[in-house]
Amino acid sequence: MKNRMIVCAATLFAGVSAANAQVVCFTDNFEDDDINAVLINNEEAMGNPLTDDWIVGANVWDEFYFTYLYNYFAFPAPNNNGISGTGVSAFSAITPGEGGPDQGAQVLSVYSDYNNGDHALGFYIEANLFHEFPVDASNVGEVWTFSWDAKGNPNGMLGNADSIATATGFIKTINPPSNGGNYDLTNFVTIDQKNISTDWMRYEVTLEITPDLVGQLFQIGWFVLSTNYDPSNIFVDNVLLDNGTCTANPCPADVNGDGVLDNGDIGAFVQLFLAGDLAADFTNDGILDNGDIGAFVAAFLAGCP
Repeated sequence: MKNRMIVCAATLFAGVSAANAQVVCFTDNFEDDDINAVLINNEEAMGNPLTDDWIVGANVWDEFYFTYLYNYFAFPAPNNNGISGTGVSAFSAITPGEGGPDQGAQVLSVYSDYNNGDHALGFYIEANLFHEFPVDASNVGEVWTFSWDAKGNPNGMLGNADSIATATGFIKTINPPSNGGNYDLTNFVTIDQKNISTDWMRYEVTLEITPDLVGQLFQIGWFVLSTNYDPSNIFVDNVLLDNGTCTANPCPADVNGDGVLDNGDIGAFVQLFLAGDLAADFTNDGILDNGDIGAFVAAFLAGCP
């Protein structure tokens, strides 16, 4: 019974409209986000710029983790920078200083809503952060892999056996009323990240688009669960949604992925290079040096096909 309640409640926050008409290649490394902004609006899509943002919201259960109580959705995400402790729902942030050589200067942190006072009542607060796409007939037969870098917080208790806090990465498909459903959860492919290492590692989940999914909503993201203010956050970076055709970039100098070569790409390259992010490794030798600057300049002057 508890498992059924969890699955049903997980569908209640669905239905946020997406700008795209189909599932598309998507990537985000969070390097362009302003860590001082209250609401962050940033993502990149390879060959298909998006206007939607990451979305965050929460589901809440009683102290027995059995009865579903309420939810609150949806907020642009990350949504915690600069407003912690104000009473505003805030449970995701751009975090500097946690990345390694492959993650760069900034990563995304996802955690429970500690501004929700129901933590003190022992209620279970489940934060969900996701990106959503509608499924189109052109997606049928495609196999999509959602992959990301993640690590646990070395100062937290996420992997402590005595803590109920947990984290999960997922792909979901949801059938909305516009497609004859009732926000039914039709696929929920997950990977448990409760006991993830405090070192950066790569994770992935995969789902094939079948004909019955046309008209449904396709979501990628993470949820974290906590009560009694138990630590719950995970750090994530280098998000990629790929169907096997996305990683080959026909215009590598389009660093910000907006389909246009301009000063924005130069600035994005410089930022990645100075941050030590190997996304600026244009010579693919695993080292950032003057050779990468020269290779970027050559690609930029060559233009896009």
